[in-house]
Amino acid sequence: MGFTRKQLTFDLSEFNLESIFITDFMPVASGTYVKVYLMGYMYSKSGQQSNCYDNRSLATALQLPLQDVIDAWRYWEKCGIVICHPHQNSEDFDVEFLSVREVYIENNFISKNQKSTTATRTKKNPFHADQEAFQGLIRSVEKIVGHPLKQYEYRELNDFYEHYYKDVAILLKAVDFSFNTRKISNFKAIKSLLNEWLDHHLMDIDAIEAHLAKQDEAHKLYKEVLRLLGQNYRMVNQAEKDLINTWVNDLKILPSDLYNFIKYFSKKTLNINFNYIDKSLRVLVEQGITTFEALELSLAQEPQKTPSVDKSPKKTSKRYQYTMEKDRTYTEDELEAMLLNKK
Repeated sequence: MGFTRKQLTFDLSEFNLESIFITDFMPVASGTYVKVYLMGYMYSKSGQQSNCYDNRSLATALQLPLQDVIDAWRYWEKCGIVICHPHQNSEDFDVEFLSVREVYIENNFISKNQKSTTATRTKKNPFHADQEAFQGLIRSVEKIVGHPLKQYEYRELNDFYEHYYKDVAILLKAVDFSFNTRKISNFKAIKSLLNEWLDHHLMDIDAIEAHLAKQDEAHKLYKEVLRLLGQNYRMVNQAEKDLINTWVNDLKILPSDLYNFIKYFSKKTLNINFNYIDKSLRVLVEQGITTFEALELSLAQEPQKTPSVDKSPKKTSKRYQYTMEKDRTYTEDELEAMLLNKK
């Protein structure tokens, strides 16, 4: 009795992949990094033929920039599941794949006889501390959103954590501000918010808090201006935001004075609008008036015009007399006399 296996007629090759890589490492990595790992892992299973492959051939096969491939290996090395061996006098390096199971056991199951501290575990796997911090972020985010994160949401957060914001507090602030303050339960809005902070070069939580406070003041200013114009049913557009910012920042008009100016202008015209306000404010600024108190003082100092009393009898125009005469009723004798006089 024996056990045999039929030989394959066509050997298209195959390789085994550890399940822990799929369950623990793949969900938090970008798709590009996963593709690089899988293709490189397949090359490593090719025996002696693996020497024919390098990062350039890998980039060509995956149709990726070479730098993306290098970044992927640096990421997996930081995770502790590969080791990059640099070449002498060259920027190239060889990639050695480690057992994902061994890395997992070393970082999660420690022998009772082995006295190990958190620092020792972190030294074995530099990624371990970051991974713990990121997992804590995920748990906090799930409490805010009220449901387990989907895979794409998981990857979006990990991408920002890995490449842009290493501070968990910043990512948590973005999620909390979007969901609780803006009431927008959409991860696209969170991504847009984080990109906005990056565009403003806000790289710490204090700078972000100050930026949000300034934005909140500006939002209240825009909303109050629209309310005074009777248009609080809509949102202010970008051109109107620029005008309001010009009044406050360039013309140096305080918001409280701006509100009073708008109330004053609305009494002078029925067609109050942004252009009218802008022209009127610029006229006042040219006169040196930048506060409503200065405007009131200027109005109080203006001489009051008293109407002159003319006691001479008013002259009535001929047209008015003609109109009055035209409305009179004449008798037959009067008409006959008028006709004879005219002749």
